[in-house]
Amino acid sequence: MKRLTAFILLLCMILACISCDNNDESISNESETESVSASESESGSNTEAESKSEVAIESASGEESSIESATESESTEGEGYESDSESESETEVIKPLTEFGQYSSAISSVAESYDRLRQMASAKNTYGKGATCTESELSSTIKSANAIKNGGSILNYKNASKLMEHFLKNSGEDYEIDVEEFLNDENALKTRNEELNLALRACEALAVEGESINVFQKEEVVHHNLTGDWKFAVGSYFTSIEIKNLTVNGNIYSATIVYNVTDFYNWDFSDSNPVFTGLPAMIVGDVSPKDLHELHRAGKAQEFLSHGEISYTVSWFKGSSVSSIPTFNK
Repeated sequence: MKRLTAFILLLCMILACISCDNNDESISNESETESVSASESESGSNTEAESKSEVAIESASGEESSIESATESESTEGEGYESDSESESETEVIKPLTEFGQYSSAISSVAESYDRLRQMASAKNTYGKGATCTESELSSTIKSANAIKNGGSILNYKNASKLMEHFLKNSGEDYEIDVEEFLNDENALKTRNEELNLALRACEALAVEGESINVFQKEEVVHHNLTGDWKFAVGSYFTSIEIKNLTVNGNIYSATIVYNVTDFYNWDFSDSNPVFTGLPAMIVGDVSPKDLHELHRAGKAQEFLSHGEISYTVSWFKGSSVSSIPTFNK
């Protein structure tokens, strides 16, 4: 019995030892499993982090590559633009001037003054439309007008006499002014010299080496500075300049310069002051511009266009003035 009991106890101890060993092995296996699982998780996490890091690096690398590519592209475009600019600069042709002051080589004629055209239109509309004065007053005005026409030699107003004669002819035809005679008026000559000096400077600015060009003043210019005979013959007048066959060789210029003088012979209907005073008034009476215009309205005389020109073919050194060029002073 004792033996049986001892044997059972021994068997229980053996079984208990075996059970402990199994438990230890299970725990060990579970621990190893957890360790492996943790290791794999950590490894997976590290792999994922490394993967993300690699993607980020590749992305950053791609962006840097893109930035470098764009920079290179911009640089290339800039170089191309500069190249085009340099190319255009190398092939650009400097165009000569076409305008200088009141002169232009881009036009083919001088524009007529609006003021003169207005005067001519007014005269056309009023001619023969009926005087505003009596027949007796018209007769008195005709006597005074004939006195001006016939008294030119006495008054030393020969040109005033000639133009009055043309007015009384009642034809309305143009009258040709002798510009050389006209320039005997001191103020008319001074005006011509001033205008020609400006024209010479324009020629020097607009001339083109190796070419022959024409240059025109843009518009007629009005003047009110005449004295004596030409004051009564013309009064205010318009001038313009045409420059033909302008050439340059070094600093020597050549051209044909045409100086034009134009006037519309008319009388101011709003002016009732005597045309003449002093001795002339004693000969012709106190006739006024208004009185003489009444003859035009009555159809007994007719206002008209008067004009003339003088031409100079001249060569000069750059900067020369009219006073130093003999052709202008003959």
